Amino acid sequence: MMTLLISSKIYNLNVIFFVILNFICLREPENLLEKFEICYESKVLRFSNPPENIWNNLAYNVKFCDFEKNLNLVPLDNWDETKWIVFPKNSNFENNFTLVTLGIANDISAEEKLRDLLPQTQFFGADPTNMSKIYTKIGEHFQFGVSAETGLKSTRIFSETRNNSRFSTTSFETPERNVNFVEFIDDYVQRKLVHFLWIDIEGGEFELFEMLYRNGDIDTNHIDICQINLEIHQKLLANITNEAEKFANFLRKIVEDGKYIIAKPFNFSVLNFIRLFLVNVEDPECRRLFID
Repeated sequence: MMTLLISSKIYNLNVIFFVILNFICLREPENLLEKFEICYESKVLRFSNPPENIWNNLAYNVKFCDFEKNLNLVPLDNWDETKWIVFPKNSNFENNFTLVTLGIANDISAEEKLRDLLPQTQFFGADPTNMSKIYTKIGEHFQFGVSAETGLKSTRIFSETRNNSRFSTTSFETPERNVNFVEFIDDYVQRKLVHFLWIDIEGGEFELFEMLYRNGDIDTNHIDICQINLEIHQKLLANITNEAEKFANFLRKIVEDGKYIIAKPFNFSVLNFIRLFLVNVEDPECRRLFID
């Protein structure tokens, strides 16, 4: 009789334990960051072996996650792509905003759309080719690349020819002057808060990954970035290899850090690149302006 009673109590404790466990696992996530982490851990990172799974299927795997729905996302189209912003919460727009473009690509139509929406925005653009003719229409132009190190670096240069709705591109790899990202922000942009950062630097983006991590160079130099449009490429620079693995590690570290969420992933398998939109959900000023 005593044995049956003990067994019954153990059974009841097990039932209670599994009820509590199921409640924890099935409860509604409480905030934006938690919803993002659950989405990427369950639908992306668990399928990271081989890492090509993430490179090829990221956008499809997260298409049914709903963590983006409470963000006021606004698309800004340029000639052949879409940049994203989270529109400011405060309709009085008492703030001056800063946009930094790394890689101008002879197209500022998205920047012009942002200027129309937020006319108090200040623009800073860097590109190793001379884009001053178009970029000085909206802001300051700097003719050099931006990367992890200052000096001459191998850089992929694209030349585009456009005719109405058709365009063709040619490219070549060449040594070009580059400036360290933190140096560029501190000495040229001269802002510690960058509201919008757009990165399309044709393979050089891999050098910037570690800077974006918690306690990376951006953090240690007290620079805050609210929103990042980032394009990641494969097979563009001879000295960059294993891009899919590096990209998978980047996603894993972003989720682990809990500083940014990743929205609007876009895979373009034909040209071997991925676009991401990162939103800073930790910095108090970024949250005040765009989230809370």
